[in-house]
Amino acid sequence: MNQKASLILETEGLYQSRGGRKVLNIKKLQFHKGIVYGIVGPAGCGKSTFLNLISGMEKPESGTVFYDSKPYKTNWRGKPIQNPDIYYVGATRINGSGTGEVKIRTAFPAKADDIHKRHFAKSRFGQIWNDKIGTMTDGERSVLASVLAVESDPRVLILDDYGVFMPQDQEAELRKKIKNMNQNLGTTIILASQSDHYLRQFASVLIYLDKGHVSRIRSGMKQQHNRGRPSKRRQRR
Repeated sequence: MNQKASLILETEGLYQSRGGRKVLNIKKLQFHKGIVYGIVGPAGCGKSTFLNLISGMEKPESGTVFYDSKPYKTNWRGKPIQNPDIYYVGATRINGSGTGEVKIRTAFPAKADDIHKRHFAKSRFGQIWNDKIGTMTDGERSVLASVLAVESDPRVLILDDYGVFMPQDQEAELRKKIKNMNQNLGTTIILASQSDHYLRQFASVLIYLDKGHVSRIRSGMKQQHNRGRPSKRRQRR
């Protein structure tokens, strides 16, 4: 497989501002299929804006995001059309007036009861199932976001605020599930956090942002991949 064929997301000349102030200015970035990436940087560095753009939640002021070598389609208002192959979630994106159960049943109606058994029935976070989202702590929202993430089956999973609000044991459990998703399904995973403390332990590539720019790119923990044998997702697609 050549380098171009292995790309799943690519950005060119991304620029975004808020109220006339530059928020993001990235010339070029490439994301390859089946790799775990970490986006690292302090609050206000442009991480969330970048994730909004590559997930198709927001249209760049200038520049282009390509998915499978094609730019995102837009509706008649010029807004990007959401791609079902990409799932974007994070603690700050968990909102609404319903309960954790409502959030789960809305996202996964066919397997909500199974999700309750797997993640809430015997968990110390079980109260999240019945609590209203508006009353949840940042940590509880982060747990709910992690459940939504690991239960999704996208080609690309984007998870913001990775490990920021989680206790250490919960992060370790989530990390194991994310690694299994990547290795068994070939999912491309992009995780963002203010620190590389957790990400450097299992992300293959770490991308550091500073004041809207890429300050450096370095290799993270190398992962074992099943080379020569297609993953379950590649067999299906």
